[in-house]
Amino acid sequence: GGRPTVDSTQRTIEVHLLEFEGDLYGKKVRFEFSGYIRDIQRFESLDSLKLQLEKDRASSLEALA
Repeated sequence: GGRPTVDSTQRTIEVHLLEFEGDLYGKKVRFEFSGYIRDIQRFESLDSLKLQLEKDRASSLEALA
């Protein structure tokens, strides 16, 4: 979807690889959706967005456990 917090209407898919360290730029990656976390929302600041991403990470790890 879009990225309303940074005023971008370009539709994208953003994948967060949990507990992965490495460089995948230029590589082909296959992923599978395993659940839905939340709707797209606009945050007051990038700090608010970062806090929500941490909450999303925690709920994702809990769901995958």
